[in-house]
Amino acid sequence: MTVTAVVGGAGAGILERMDGEQEIRALIGSWLAAEDAAAPPPREGAPGPGADGGALPVRDSGAREVAAAARRLALRGLAEERSAARPDGYGGPDGPDGLPEVSDALHRIARGLVVDEHPSAWRWTRAERNEVAHWVALLMRRFGEDGVQELIAEFPAR
Repeated sequence: MTVTAVVGGAGAGILERMDGEQEIRALIGSWLAAEDAAAPPPREGAPGPGADGGALPVRDSGAREVAAAARRLALRGLAEERSAARPDGYGGPDGPDGLPEVSDALHRIARGLVVDEHPSAWRWTRAERNEVAHWVALLMRRFGEDGVQELIAEFPAR
């Protein structure tokens, strides 16, 4: 199951009813456990993702670098979309900063599935993690799982 399916699909009601970060982490953990149970065992001697401590297969990076990449990817094409004046209003109201709004639930998912799984996140301040989560959530809202995969590709593991 991808984040796109959860946020936009039948599971959306589940996320909206969750109040705390612990509940969302437990839900994400149950998904990952189910996925791990279905996956074949790793090859002997194969390096695992996020050798530095996180689950994402990315290189060690600073929060500013990750936030800048997520921001660039999240904002690409936005001006063109707005100038085309789409009749659907771009899927929702704009936030106070003029960007598409991101729900608290999507922000928590971005934090739990992407930011907290980055191998360098333990060195980032809370403010830095929140900034990265903001841009990742916007990236997820606009491009779904494909956007996250593009962000991961920006920081290939060495």
